[in-house]
Amino acid sequence: MKNLLRWFRRLSAVQTILVALILIALIFVGWISVVRYFWAAYPPVSGRSEFWAVAEGLSSAASFAAVIGGGILVLSPLVESVDSRHLGIYDEAFKRMMSRDETEARRWIMQELPSNPLDPQAVFRNLSPEQHWHIKRVLNSFDHLGFLLEQAWITDDAIIGWVSPMVVKVWAKLGPYVEHESRRRNEPDYYRAARYLAAECEKWRVGNEPDSAVTFVDDAL
Repeated sequence: MKNLLRWFRRLSAVQTILVALILIALIFVGWISVVRYFWAAYPPVSGRSEFWAVAEGLSSAASFAAVIGGGILVLSPLVESVDSRHLGIYDEAFKRMMSRDETEARRWIMQELPSNPLDPQAVFRNLSPEQHWHIKRVLNSFDHLGFLLEQAWITDDAIIGWVSPMVVKVWAKLGPYVEHESRRRNEPDYYRAARYLAAECEKWRVGNEPDSAVTFVDDAL
């Protein structure tokens, strides 16, 4: 049941409507099958044919009214709820990812952190407390966003498309250090959600911007 609820949370408003339509179609086919079964089991006799015709017509009308009425009642708050949830997540992500401290931390990682070092531990030992905090700050933010994505609180690809440029570029520098630290600690779940976010952003980038490349320039905006 928990996995089923998580799967439902992953659906967008359009996907939820499509699932509802499929369920309605299945229920309709099932109801027709039940009616046909009883019609065959109890062949029409005097007066019974008219009864079944009326019963079938009334049940069909009632089902149609319930579906249309319920759909109208559910559709509006459903769309509003999904949009509000996404907007809240976007706002939170923007405030956190675009804060001055976060921007400076990512800039330092992209411009100053050595790429693919032979001895990551030696790099760690030479970090100042401020530089160490730059790394921890970015990892914590990525881990938070990755957790929301992993738990299906983020269901819209738009936010992945928005954060993927910064995540992919930062992870090109930071990823090898995280993998090294995970092995050194013997902790496979070390910043697992951050790694999940990086993998999803890379997947989105390959699928939507296959010609893009990760580049680092000096004196960037």
